[in-house]
Amino acid sequence: MKPVRIALVTALLVALPAMASATSVQPSVSSCAAGKTVVRTNAVRVFQLRGQVFSCWRGDRRRLVIGELYYDSYSAPAVTGRWLAYGAEHSDQNDYYAQVSLFDLRNGRKTSVPANGRVVALVLKDNGSRAFVSRVGPQRDEVVVADRDGLRTVYSGPAVTRGSLKRTPSGISWSTQVGPGTARLR
Repeated sequence: MKPVRIALVTALLVALPAMASATSVQPSVSSCAAGKTVVRTNAVRVFQLRGQVFSCWRGDRRRLVIGELYYDSYSAPAVTGRWLAYGAEHSDQNDYYAQVSLFDLRNGRKTSVPANGRVVALVLKDNGSRAFVSRVGPQRDEVVVADRDGLRTVYSGPAVTRGSLKRTPSGISWSTQVGPGTARLR
């Protein structure tokens, strides 16, 4: 009886490291280290894995399912505090749809606002207010603000200079070939 137990324990000890390494090669969906990183900050990591998008808080390793990869493309992701926002587009032969989605990473609540074209820049405020640049034509952009005052277009005209959409103490600023622009972000 003893030789059988010794053989069984030996086989188990030999098999455990092999099983552990096989598990680490293919991390589970619940792992915060898995998948392709979309955006990362000191507080949160957003990643894609097996057809879904997840977020993971670094402090307590909570993982939140953000959604399925329904849209054709995602653009301009931004994270500020507990908020995640990004532009998303979907098109087929008969339809085109663009939006900016905002997630509260603390409780999973999602809100979306429509965009008139591809979102090329996005800024977020600590309260979830956001402003974005939407490319509506070859050399034509819109700057749109979504905050507690509602959704409003604050600029429509020649293309906004790449990288110029910024948060300021009182709102946002941007520049174009015509000149600079500002708007309140509450």
